[in-house]
Amino acid sequence: MLSIRVSYLDDRPADESCTATPVAAQVALRQWVTEEGTPESRRRVARVDAQLPADILRDGMVMIDTPGIGSALRHDTDAGRLAAPA
Repeated sequence: MLSIRVSYLDDRPADESCTATPVAAQVALRQWVTEEGTPESRRRVARVDAQLPADILRDGMVMIDTPGIGSALRHDTDAGRLAAPA
């Protein structure tokens, strides 16, 4: 079973969901981690944790995805600079 946990920048409790297929997980993730799903970060998502039971991930893996510095959108450039200080 795949699970997704979405944590927010404010005091809202985290949202958690489970899905049985990778395709359903991909559809669910799009609403939280894409500009289309949360334009200008309007959903105020701080973090998304996805768990997938797979032997290759047995010891864990951490991926950090930040917006690009030099983005056409100022808020993305600012977020990228915060995540990767000089």
